[in-house]
Amino acid sequence: MTVIDTNSEAAFFDSLQQAYRDAGVGNDLDFAQVLAYWRGEAALPNAWRQALAKGIKLVREGDAYSRHFGPSNSAFYSWAFDQVPPEQHLDISERAVVLLTPVLEVVELSHWLLPTFIFRDNKQVRLRDDRQWLAVQYRVLQQRADALAEGQGDWLPVQRWYLAAGAHLQALSAVLKTVNDRSDQESTLPGLQALYTLLLVVREQLQRSDQSKQTWADLALRFFNDDTNRYDWRSVDTQLHDTLQRQIAKPLLHALVDSEVLARLVSEAADRNSVFVKLFRKQGLDCVLGEQPGRLLAIAEQVPDSVLAALPASKALDAACPVAALELEQVQHARLRGINASLSSPVALQWYRQLLSQEKKAGLTFQTCFSRLLEQSSDDEVDALIEAHYFHDADSEFPGSLYTCKNLQLLSRYLGGKAKRLATMAGHQLWQLTAVAQPGYHFQFPAPGDMKIDPQGWDAVMAASVDHPERIISSTVRAGDLLCGGDRIERWQFLWELTEDQEARGWVLRSACEALTYSSLRAQVFPYLERWYADEPELLEEQLADRYFNDHVDALLGYPISMGPLLIKLAAHSLEAEPASRRGNIRRFQRLKTADAIAAHPQVYAALDSKQQALLLPLFNSAGVLACADTLSKVLASSNKAMREPLIKLIARCNAEIIQHSGLLPGPAKARGNLLTGIAQSRDPAMAPLIAEYFHDAAHDEQSRGLSLDALERAGYPLAGLDPWHGLDLAALQKEAQTPAAVLPEGIWNEEFAAQLQPLGEPLGRLLLALTLKVERLPRRARQILANLTPAQRSDFALLCVERWIVEGGSNDFMWLLQPMREYGDERAANALAKAVQEWKKYRTQKAALAIAVLCELPGKYGCYLARQQWENGKVGNSIKTSASTALTAQAELRGLSLDEFLEVLAPDFGMGPQGLVLDVGPYSYTVRVRSDLSLVVLDAAGKVSKSLPKARAEEDPEKRAQADNQFKALSKNLKPVLKQQAQRLLRAMQLGQLWPASTWQGLFLEHPLLNLIAQNLVWSVIDAEEQPLQRVRPDASGGVVTLDDEAYALPEDSSVRVTHPLEVEASERAAWLAHFSDYELTSPIEQWTTPVQPPSSDELQASTVLRARGKVLTRGTLSGLLERWGYVKDTDGESEFTSHYWALDGDTWQVSVGHGPIPVSYFNADEQIELDELVVYRRVGEELQVQVLGELPPPLLNTVLVQAQALAEASL
Repeated sequence: MTVIDTNSEAAFFDSLQQAYRDAGVGNDLDFAQVLAYWRGEAALPNAWRQALAKGIKLVREGDAYSRHFGPSNSAFYSWAFDQVPPEQHLDISERAVVLLTPVLEVVELSHWLLPTFIFRDNKQVRLRDDRQWLAVQYRVLQQRADALAEGQGDWLPVQRWYLAAGAHLQALSAVLKTVNDRSDQESTLPGLQALYTLLLVVREQLQRSDQSKQTWADLALRFFNDDTNRYDWRSVDTQLHDTLQRQIAKPLLHALVDSEVLARLVSEAADRNSVFVKLFRKQGLDCVLGEQPGRLLAIAEQVPDSVLAALPASKALDAACPVAALELEQVQHARLRGINASLSSPVALQWYRQLLSQEKKAGLTFQTCFSRLLEQSSDDEVDALIEAHYFHDADSEFPGSLYTCKNLQLLSRYLGGKAKRLATMAGHQLWQLTAVAQPGYHFQFPAPGDMKIDPQGWDAVMAASVDHPERIISSTVRAGDLLCGGDRIERWQFLWELTEDQEARGWVLRSACEALTYSSLRAQVFPYLERWYADEPELLEEQLADRYFNDHVDALLGYPISMGPLLIKLAAHSLEAEPASRRGNIRRFQRLKTADAIAAHPQVYAALDSKQQALLLPLFNSAGVLACADTLSKVLASSNKAMREPLIKLIARCNAEIIQHSGLLPGPAKARGNLLTGIAQSRDPAMAPLIAEYFHDAAHDEQSRGLSLDALERAGYPLAGLDPWHGLDLAALQKEAQTPAAVLPEGIWNEEFAAQLQPLGEPLGRLLLALTLKVERLPRRARQILANLTPAQRSDFALLCVERWIVEGGSNDFMWLLQPMREYGDERAANALAKAVQEWKKYRTQKAALAIAVLCELPGKYGCYLARQQWENGKVGNSIKTSASTALTAQAELRGLSLDEFLEVLAPDFGMGPQGLVLDVGPYSYTVRVRSDLSLVVLDAAGKVSKSLPKARAEEDPEKRAQADNQFKALSKNLKPVLKQQAQRLLRAMQLGQLWPASTWQGLFLEHPLLNLIAQNLVWSVIDAEEQPLQRVRPDASGGVVTLDDEAYALPEDSSVRVTHPLEVEASERAAWLAHFSDYELTSPIEQWTTPVQPPSSDELQASTVLRARGKVLTRGTLSGLLERWGYVKDTDGESEFTSHYWALDGDTWQVSVGHGPIPVSYFNADEQIELDELVVYRRVGEELQVQVLGELPPPLLNTVLVQAQALAEASL
């Protein structure tokens, strides 16, 4: 068989002519006429049209499409569309379909009506990505549809043929007029191609003089089956699509019904998947059969029950052939003993009335007949039906709805019916007639002004409320309606006063809490909720403690102080019931200012059990300590270990004045131990006299006394006579170790400890570990021993302890090993912990979460910096991210900063100053500087330059040299990763349009020795107080900033600074800055000048989803590569497959989600094809992520999302 060559016009027609000869098509005709037709030079002669039509291939002979043409028609249309305007593409496609009819199996022809891909400049181009091209094709299709409906030109025989069959073709034109959105046009086009191809085939077949019903029947079978049902018609109104399918299929189905094919299909039918059932249900075969009296009845009686049950009496059949529809349902009732009543004809409704007296009330037949009669009957008949069957029957489930009833009086009466669902439906319908939805209303997205109150309905509801308040509440009280203007909060108060039913009042309370989630309703709802809480405190507490309504708790922000007990009890319940979420809930209730509630209602705190009291300690403020001093005194005396840490932390947060006024001191001796430990950890300098006063208190233990000595030493108190080890040298300490106060268990001491602690001697080394073994902080005496090691040796010891803890799998029995790290750990210990987090994050999440928390306790910023990296990269679980967030927040609080302020200053400097890193080795020092290419250069005292630290010399101090070696190694190893991460942060800042106050920016980027290197390679925008641009600048090497013209610029005091986004810059200024960067040999580290600008359309600005890539298909390898490069992570959620990636920005304040088809988690196939869905941007409000309207996003963020969507679309197959 001839293979069609599609690589050029000449090759195509040579092979097509040979294919015609092989098939015996047009052998006696002039092939030059085919070429003239193809080129649009002449019409195709009738003889050729008949010959091609007769050659139609209606039986699939293998995979004809792949055998003849390979995988696509892209090569064919690459030359066929070359230099041809899009307005003519459908003409060319039509000719291709006509000419290929004898060569391709008929269903494959639709693939040749407008291609998906073509090649341009040796690149594959997806035509449907071109909005203009797509719009042109729909415009031309609309013209064809109108010509078809009006019978113009070649379409006249087709129109007449359809009219003779009782079908009309306006449906195609009607569908096309509704598909206007680009994404809808793209998704609907394949289905329209298939239907239009069928019409082309019909047009050509009507040219034949030997038309046969068998040909039409075969066409119906080939086109109306699974091949057509696979198309995406979601963007088309269901009724319009159903009409289109039925009308186009109708004459073909007439031929099928009159042929032998129907009998075969009926005999082969076995279940709902049979071809006969599909044609009956989806293509209109039911109506065609119904037109012939008794035909449908005969078939219904012939098919097995499994098929009969799958043959619905559709609305179309009921409208066109009511007798046949009734006969079908009657056969189903007789044989299947049950029907789903769906007819509306008078005779059918009369039959349904008869069935009500015959069928059981709980059966499907009775319930659907009753429901259908409700929809089709007058008010009087509806009332009679309800009165007879349900109004007085409390045991039956009312089966219908009352949406057709507009009688306010009847609906009000049904509220008193004994059938609960009847009353519920009546309440819903009564409220529908009262709170009237306006155009544009959507129940999922309510907005002010979406509803109006009908005065008559309102009066009816208020009157019915007196007798049936509970049913009115459950049917009509909704927060969304209050927001839309369809209700008034005063009505809720009216209903509240009418009932004391707990379920009904609970409904009001839940709805009120939901209403608080809408900021515009808070002012009007809070006064009523405060009043209702006073009436039913336990009920509201119970409602909000329910996990289902837990999200409404955040809406209590700004609560009246009288509702403080509610916050206290909710906090206690949440912290106790959800231990896995405890850290997050602590932050949640801190935001809700639960501390103020505790201070205002100490009796509520006192009434909690001891466990709950301990859990609430992190929520206290100073006022709470004063108010709850009596209760705290009892808590302090508790032997419960779970209370010890939060209690000590609370005392440490207090100042001396609060402790003195609280009366906690002196207090019972049993309570003073924890109290003294807490005040010894206070950062308030005024606490020192109090610590000194109680220093000799017998309640002290070793830890609290050591902490007290530390505090007194910091305050400048003389320690002689207070600390027995004060001033002891190494020899004296080694003597003390001969009679140790603590014994080290077997198995702890090993060769590594012996080598590391060799300068101390083994007895003192063992004592050091023994002192550390059972305490939570490195004891003072342990620090006094370690003072006899050099700084480098102490850091080495801390690293050894961290590595030992990791080797032990992070065991709780070895937690004491982490204590030296908190005092002496350096970058090496931080990197070891960060590596452990990566190794443990999948299978030992609790240990990974612990390790990341410990990481934040390292001295300096580097540990917190690494923890922040883990928190922000999104590739760790929620428990690890929560641990990092909590630990970073704690470190921020220790420094008196907010979390955001702390994160800003986290970039480590590795000890560098304005002149570089100075490494003191004793008699002289080395200076390490960073070059513009981020390489290191070392200068000695004489200015001699080298790439690394010179070898140690004999005159150097060994201890200082060891410390210098460690510092240089830390800088050389970590510099580039840190700067790369900081560049990534600045890219995110540009994408979000982040602003820094000028003074903050100077400290962060001009004065920071490392960040200044990055800042010099960026252009920054200076913004005034009204967020209008003042100037664009670049930092220079001198520590100042210059303009494009290299003029020095002083930042105004009230100005702010941000990374300049390409959106802000005109082409001429952009070119000037590029020249400036070239002159100074600068390279932007964040793609500042290569970031594309994607203007949003007016539709996109109004939308909440980005649809540019929706429906596009990418290979998994391509999709993963793009998303991972941008920072997206898989949203797996523990499932076997996932359907989205998300990108978290600005500490998870923003999230962008990319939806796509299912992707398996367990294996990776780079060639797997994945269909994309929409991109959605969320913003975190409290604990909730809320979808954002695109036009309300920061412009740089909107541009970033549009750029990503466009890149995904352009990377599609």
